[in-house]
Amino acid sequence: MAFWKKVENRLKVSNKPLKERIVKAIYSLQVQKDKLENTLNKLQRRDRQVFEKCIGAHLSNDRTHAVMYANECAEIRNMAKLIMSAQLSIERVILRLETVKEFGDIMAQLSPVIGIVNEVSKKLSGVVPEVSNELDKIHRILNQTVLETGVSMQRVDTPHLLNEEARRIIEEASIIAEQKIRERFPELPKLGEPIAEGEISIATSPSIHAKTVNWMYKKIDEEVYDYIVRNQGKISISKCALELKLTPEEVKNAIKRLREKGIIRII
Repeated sequence: MAFWKKVENRLKVSNKPLKERIVKAIYSLQVQKDKLENTLNKLQRRDRQVFEKCIGAHLSNDRTHAVMYANECAEIRNMAKLIMSAQLSIERVILRLETVKEFGDIMAQLSPVIGIVNEVSKKLSGVVPEVSNELDKIHRILNQTVLETGVSMQRVDTPHLLNEEARRIIEEASIIAEQKIRERFPELPKLGEPIAEGEISIATSPSIHAKTVNWMYKKIDEEVYDYIVRNQGKISISKCALELKLTPEEVKNAIKRLREKGIIRII
């Protein structure tokens, strides 16, 4: 308590207690994190649309458009990775500010926070500018708060320089984001030979079930997989489509996804 009174007495200029500032910063950061989640959902929907076009072009042997759509998906996913990395970094900042609010260890806790917020703001400036602007405001408030407490912090007046802990947190967020993107977005096709019509011999993997495929296509892929198993690895696309009440294109897409996941292989 003595620490907080000492610190809050130094905040006479703004007349706002430190805890109040921290609570406000936490709330603002949570709002920006939610905005990033909404943006990420929009990107995922857009990726789904382009991905379907890529698969369709690939199966139609239209390599030019397949490559164009695949490149567009790659750009969308790079943007999604950046946003997800920013989300994860903001989560770490919120946790750190909660610690500051509870224990008041300003020197140890706010130093990396200020650098992280500034860095994330810069990275989002060309992608989600409204979030970037809000983070910039939060950064200035936190920086001013530290200066007004009179606590001596190394290089606090040069927030563009990340300290070692802040840099490590951002790098960890980027690594985790990359893993989550692979889980959240379907794998892009290898733009090789398309699947032809006619009877195909397929080897199934008993150790992997079709339920491991992406949730977007789970029902169709499971039906096609079960059909392949029932027919002992032999499948005619037109006959399968007729029996399962699917289009030949849907059957081709399912076979392609199952093959890319390693669940089946064409022999």
